[in-house]
Amino acid sequence: GFQRDPNQAVLAGGTTPPAQRALAVSWAVQQPPAVARGTYLYSNLAFMIAGAILDRAFGTSYEAAIAANIYAPLGVTDAGWGPQAAAGSITQPVAHLWSNGTWQVREAHDNSPAGAPAGTAHMSLTSWGRLIREVLRVEAGTSTIAPASVARQTTTAAVTVNATTSYGLGWYI
Repeated sequence: GFQRDPNQAVLAGGTTPPAQRALAVSWAVQQPPAVARGTYLYSNLAFMIAGAILDRAFGTSYEAAIAANIYAPLGVTDAGWGPQAAAGSITQPVAHLWSNGTWQVREAHDNSPAGAPAGTAHMSLTSWGRLIREVLRVEAGTSTIAPASVARQTTTAAVTVNATTSYGLGWYI
């Protein structure tokens, strides 16, 4: 499996998130596996690689492809990428990190823009509900945006995390 995160120096050579993702792919495939095949290791880098695949397949950025092919058909109009709000804002939730026995505020903090596929999207709870409803529809084979042939792929285990949990396509199962 791929390492958890890319070497940040590699990303510095790209001027756009798609260019940075392409550089991350070039770097990643030259690295030794971080874990043996079939062993669970969460990897932001693996999600960046998936985003680079979409960048190339759609001929546009991952972010634009998601907006056009998922958000727009579902009526999600308030999604964004990166921190929910600027530092000091009181209009949106603020990220926190549990560290050394206490919660630390992480204002205006998120993955790098190139890391959008690893989870920088944000939206209202109404829009999040639309996405989750669609995930359930995909699972049932009744999706409004995906063919029935992909049903169950989002919840089919790829690796075992522990005795009670598996992981597949970004979901703990």
